[in-house]
Amino acid sequence: DFIQSQDISPKTLNQIRAIIVEILKQSGAKCGLLIDSSGQLLIRTGFSVIQEIENLCVLIAASRATSRAIGAILGQEQITVIFHQGSGDHLHSTDVEDRAILTLIFDDRAELSRLQSVAGAEAGRIAALLGEDQDEPGDAEERARGLEDVGRRADKRLETVFEAGSTDDDEELSA
Repeated sequence: DFIQSQDISPKTLNQIRAIIVEILKQSGAKCGLLIDSSGQLLIRTGFSVIQEIENLCVLIAASRATSRAIGAILGQEQITVIFHQGSGDHLHSTDVEDRAILTLIFDDRAELSRLQSVAGAEAGRIAALLGEDQDEPGDAEERARGLEDVGRRADKRLETVFEAGSTDDDEELSA
């Protein structure tokens, strides 16, 4: 499945989807996601029982931004991989340059070192495709406005995610 993106042609999305399918085969991961920097899901392939995938994507993008800020404070040029280990499913997120995040959902059957190796190598191929698909250089102001819109959309999505987590039951417990 993919969601149409203004910035990425359908042809490029199909090529990237094929790469992600290959990653799943080689790594043993169950599901692959390509997420833009604002947290918008661009491609989802494979199988996962996660119901709130849109919220997950926003949180992954926020986690990436947080990790980059932590890296800057620690004097790291960049942190390009984020790993979340759960009791059943785990997440491995790899930067695809500054444009996207490749996230693999996997369980204990997948070998982590193999998954990391495949994801890292294939993220470069995805980045190359995204680079080829970029608009011709030109209107920097238009791109800057687009980035501002991305930031606003991410902020709104995060507000929605955190509002959904608060309930009236929380107020009753504190009373």
